[in-house]
Amino acid sequence: QIIQRLSLHAEKGESFEMFQQASMTTMEVLLQCAFSGGNLSEQAKSQYIAAVQKMADLTIKKFLNPLYMMSDFIYNLSSGGREFKRLCDFVHGIAENIIKQRRQQLES
Repeated sequence: QIIQRLSLHAEKGESFEMFQQASMTTMEVLLQCAFSGGNLSEQAKSQYIAAVQKMADLTIKKFLNPLYMMSDFIYNLSSGGREFKRLCDFVHGIAENIIKQRRQQLES
């Protein structure tokens, strides 16, 4: 699928962000391997990747702040901590839905 996506850009002669394309392909491979598929829409995949990237950014910011490193409680009260929790819930929700779908497939 990555070749098809890259071909579209090449045919138009336009530049594009390769990181996003590589991230989407990585996500698809991980879903296929870890969750035996996981029929996610392109929008859901993009949201998932964006959430994981934002979580990585928030983690780095947390490690750079000595106050947050000393106390998870304080970090969790901050806007970054609340955002991290929201993103974790989103990412875990997608994984749980994929697992639930897979269980249903195996049971039927």
